[in-house]
Amino acid sequence: MTKLFEIADLVKWYDYYDDEIVRDAGLGVVLDAKHHGRATDYEYTSYMVYKFKTGSKQSFPSFDLEEIIPPVPKR
Repeated sequence: MTKLFEIADLVKWYDYYDDEIVRDAGLGVVLDAKHHGRATDYEYTSYMVYKFKTGSKQSFPSFDLEEIIPPVPKR
């Protein structure tokens, strides 16, 4: 089962070449989620992510994202 992200989650995104070698990676925040494939056997969710590295938005499938859990500050 793939991870389901929520809006405002901090994530690490991966961009791949066609042969599945990582081309680029960075941190971002989830802006929106869209479910695909209601009428088919293959269903997945794509996420619109704001990429801090470039200041742009890009859509990623959930398997190209990794959850980043920020540290809790000491009080």
